[in-house]
Formats: sequence, C-alpha cells, structure tokens
Amino acid sequence: GLFNDGDTRLVSANLAGNGANLRGGGAFNENDMFVGASFFAQNQAGAGGGIYNRILSSVHLAGSRLQSNTALTGGGLDNNGRAFLQNSFVVQNTAPLGLLKNRFLYFGIIGCGNHNKVAPAAISPLKSAAKENNPSRFI
Repeated sequence: GLFNDGDTRLVSANLAGNGANLRGGGAFNENDMFVGASFFAQNQAGAGGGIYNRILSSVHLAGSRLQSNTALTGGGLDNNGRAFLQNSFVVQNTAPLGLLKNRFLYFGIIGCGNHNKVAPAAISPLKSAAKENNPSRFI
C-alpha cells in the first residue's frame, strides 16, 4: 500500500490486494492526501482496510471507490482526522467492529451502499449523518 507523510495527490490510481498488520492496508495517511478517480479494493489491515487517516490529517476522496476492503475497524475508511467525500462510494467492505470509524467526516454526494458487512451493534452516529445526505444505508 501507500504511506503518506507529506502532501500527496493520487489520480486514476488502483490500490488493490495490499495488506498491513496494523493500519492502512491500501493507504496510511499521516498528513494531507487527495484521491481522485481512484479505486481501493481487496486491501486488509487491523484498522482502515482501505484507508487509515491519522489524527490531525486530512483525506479528500473525489469520484473514488473504497470496495471489498477488510479490517477489524474501518473496513473501508478508519478516519481519525478530517475526511471529505465527494461523489465517492464506500461499498461491500467488511469490519466486525465498525465499517467506518469516524472522527470528522464531511459528505458531498456519497453512496454508502447497502452491501457493507458490519456488526449491527457497531454502527456509529455516522449512520444517521449518511442518511441525511444519501438515501443509502450501511446494512
């Protein structure tokens, strides 16, 4: 996967089949990262199968897809900083302890899909935020 500790722009990237023992199977973000028209699929980690966004960091997804990623928490995205999602999809990810771990998440037009696998008790306040911006559901 990708480790970002600077200011990174990914455009038309495909990060697939990566793994990390701890965090960020597809990408570990420790600063500012823009992801445009990109696909994160079949990545796995302990936290943030698709993307792990560290505290005080920012990730901006535009026209991108986090799909079929696996982690204990944050199957698609484990956000501890700021995340901005515009015209992006977080679908078919697996996380027994929480699909999208969230600190500050800002929605544009997002599809959260109804095919994410997450334990019902692990659904966070993000579920209600997603409903306000998109008719899709988490489970």
